[in-house]
Amino acid sequence: MADDRGPVREIAWVEVFPWLSLLRAIRVALDIRKLLVAAVGLLLMAAGWWALAGVFSGSNDEWLLDHREQYRAWPWEWSGEGGWLMTLPLRRAAADHGLAENWLTRNPVFEAWETLSRPLRELFRWDLTRTSFAFVLLAALWTVLVWTACGGIITRLAAVELSQDERCGLGAAARHVRARWTSYAWAPLLPVVIALVVGLLWFLPGLVVRYDAGLVVGGIGWGLVLLAGLFLAALAVGLALGWPLMWATVSVEGTDAFDAISRSYSYVFQRPLHYAFYALVATILGVLGWLFVAVFAAAVVHLAAWTVSWGGGSARMRDVMAEVTTETRSHGEEVVKIRTEPWWAVLQANRLAEDASDDPQSGLSSLGRFGVELIGWWIRLVKLVAMGFTYSFFWTTATAVYLLLRYDADSTETDELFVEEGEERYGLPPLVTDDSGVPVVDEVDDEPERAADASTTEARSHGDDNG
Repeated sequence: MADDRGPVREIAWVEVFPWLSLLRAIRVALDIRKLLVAAVGLLLMAAGWWALAGVFSGSNDEWLLDHREQYRAWPWEWSGEGGWLMTLPLRRAAADHGLAENWLTRNPVFEAWETLSRPLRELFRWDLTRTSFAFVLLAALWTVLVWTACGGIITRLAAVELSQDERCGLGAAARHVRARWTSYAWAPLLPVVIALVVGLLWFLPGLVVRYDAGLVVGGIGWGLVLLAGLFLAALAVGLALGWPLMWATVSVEGTDAFDAISRSYSYVFQRPLHYAFYALVATILGVLGWLFVAVFAAAVVHLAAWTVSWGGGSARMRDVMAEVTTETRSHGEEVVKIRTEPWWAVLQANRLAEDASDDPQSGLSSLGRFGVELIGWWIRLVKLVAMGFTYSFFWTTATAVYLLLRYDADSTETDELFVEEGEERYGLPPLVTDDSGVPVVDEVDDEPERAADASTTEARSHGDDNG
């Protein structure tokens, strides 16, 4: 018997280690369409938060007074403090060079999760009054609404690219989201609604603990309260860890909100170690991807100013950029102008101390300051698109992790993707037989025409056989 064994010439590492497919996430997330959709989502979310903060500005609620400012900042003003995970050495290095804004030390996975889930998490604070609860609830609903559209589009684009290695059109992804927007929206909201209903059921018993004698009754029956807390803890943990998977479920499976909730909770609790490992890999990749994006965006702004300085002069450009980095801030009733650190200064960190000591007043006229303000908006746009990578990468990795967890839990291949009937099929094009009987790629896009061509070919072949 012949021995068919031979030397191994190639190993399919992705089949041996499926998690290596996460390495594609950076390239997939850097798609300009995903960056722009993420930037639009950031802008819309921040605009809604800013409007809500304005509506509640007249309230004297203590919690709102302490937390309202974090909802009034625009994305380019965010300092990235949420990106501490896995970046402490970089953060110290940045601080040593005066980069207080930590532009280089963002963590896309943790920062996006922290920002997007902030209103939902704050719903479960017990120091909220009715006013602050209404504010947080509206902020949470607006966040879910915005990312139902933007997050749904990004996850659908990523699902097609990761599973089929094909590019999905932006219009096709938008139609997929529009047809299932209730599934995207209700998937993260239903567990919150259930938690709020449980809280309302304990409203009347909770009135008892307002009195000292009621505390005794509450102490006797506290075991029942702990049972409710156990149920809510499981609900909250599954939601906190699994809500990014819900968007990915609807994008991959084309399913409803109940199936999205069921799958995300199941994967979180059945495969916690797999999920933790995938999240760790995604976190490391996200930090590396952000370093590239941050330095590239800084180079765009720095080199643009460098080219103009050839004609405008270095002194003039120093005044212009100093004015761009000057912000008006309120300290109580006092309004002051301070020099903020330019995030693009990562390319010239050794000059930060000298620049920060300069007088913010550059001597520009009002017309000159208007021109500088226009320049500043263009620079903020660059920063906004760069920050879009944070959220594009977050949703892309959520989709990739969902495909891996589905494979681990259900043994479903990662290339299985829901495609609606009549929608463009992603994958290899169909083959037909030409007049000479040679298989060729069918270039006809219209399905009825393709069927007619196939029937004609079949009839011709039958005619030849009969002849």
